[in-house]
Amino acid sequence: QATELVSLGTRLTATESKTSDLEKKNADLQTRLSSSESELLVSKSRIDQLERQNADLQTRLSSSESELLISKSRIDQLERGNAEKPKVAFYTALTNAGRVGPYNTDITLKYSKVFTNIGNAYNPATG
Repeated sequence: QATELVSLGTRLTATESKTSDLEKKNADLQTRLSSSESELLVSKSRIDQLERQNADLQTRLSSSESELLISKSRIDQLERGNAEKPKVAFYTALTNAGRVGPYNTDITLKYSKVFTNIGNAYNPATG
């Protein structure tokens, strides 16, 4: 029986040692679990914040897209309107025949030198 008691004592000591080790591991795991839960709460809060920001950005994007479509439509409308109008540009100069003016009344200046007259909108005879 003494041998059995020594054997049981040895087994009891080993079991207590394993139990102590397992309790330490359990406490460590509990600490890690609490830390993970805290990190999870922070992550959930950050996700909620990012989802709100994303929703706001989606709203702003939709608004910007609508404004862009309206602007494109207006540009198309203006381009169609301008396509129907004649293109006019002219580049002229006064004469080399001496001084012009001053005049006491309003007069129409007639530029005798016409370098460019796109659209034939300028008439040198009438000014």
